[in-house]
Amino acid sequence: PVIMAVVFGGIIMSTDESPPQALRPIMVFGASTMILFISGIQLIGNQFGYDRTGFRAYVLSPIPRRDILIGKNIAVAPLAIGLGFFGIVVIGSFFPLRIDHYPAAIAQLLSNYLLFCILANVLSMVAPMAMAAGSMKASNVKIVPVLLQMVFLMFMPLALLPAALPIGIEALLEETN
Repeated sequence: PVIMAVVFGGIIMSTDESPPQALRPIMVFGASTMILFISGIQLIGNQFGYDRTGFRAYVLSPIPRRDILIGKNIAVAPLAIGLGFFGIVVIGSFFPLRIDHYPAAIAQLLSNYLLFCILANVLSMVAPMAMAAGSMKASNVKIVPVLLQMVFLMFMPLALLPAALPIGIEALLEETN
């Protein structure tokens, strides 16, 4: 995620003009969402693929499955939200936003994370990909989980669209005034 932020940041910084004020919240939203995608898709979307035979312990344990998923989502939250917050700070330092956009960007990052977790939990239950011990490589790759993960990535921006509605409404209201 950091490398992608540097690459796209370098592309944006290569122009002499700064983006318009109305575009800056969209840039922050896009950067934090992209970082969430890149850092979270394998960790949240494949939660049970890393457990290998430990998944049986989860299924047979008396702990409600809902609590297991919530615990796994909370465990990934500092990484995903922390990197998204880093993206907000970096973009905000190069292209300053209005002061009221910073708390809004953090609220959008949190809502994006929660929406992402809901859908990624379904993906991790429906299409787990077993990982080989001691590596991050998938073992016994099957085509159906791979296709389901690709479909998930294609339609995830549509699921996160409601979190971007406040930015669009604000831009529309500023344009009409």
